[in-house]
Amino acid sequence: MLDIHRGIKLHLHGVENDIFAAGSEDGRFTLDGVRFALATCYDNRFPDIAERARADNCRAYLASSVLNTENDSLDTVYPARARDNGLYVVLANVLGRNEEGECRGGSAVWGPDGERIADAGTGDPGLAVASVG
Repeated sequence: MLDIHRGIKLHLHGVENDIFAAGSEDGRFTLDGVRFALATCYDNRFPDIAERARADNCRAYLASSVLNTENDSLDTVYPARARDNGLYVVLANVLGRNEEGECRGGSAVWGPDGERIADAGTGDPGLAVASVG
């Protein structure tokens, strides 16, 4: 059974401020008894979102992002969200050129200890697969 509580991006960045209004609630869903948290791009820079996910008994934190090659989040932000909150962190990141510049790919999964347990790589489109339980 799938139970969804949709959230909306809480923190806007750059041109988003000219186009969108920030949301006011975290995204959550439960699938087969596992609770998931949702975070979008710049939201991942704010530790309180993952802290609330932990407090809400989430097991996994699903993050999407547009990280260019100069961004340090793959080495700093995502492992910290996992380790600091005992969550699996699953990141889907853009690969290739866009309005943010050249994006690195690097979609990955970090375990609750902050260690990367699956990696899609950075050269070609890929897939990172891990069991979240």
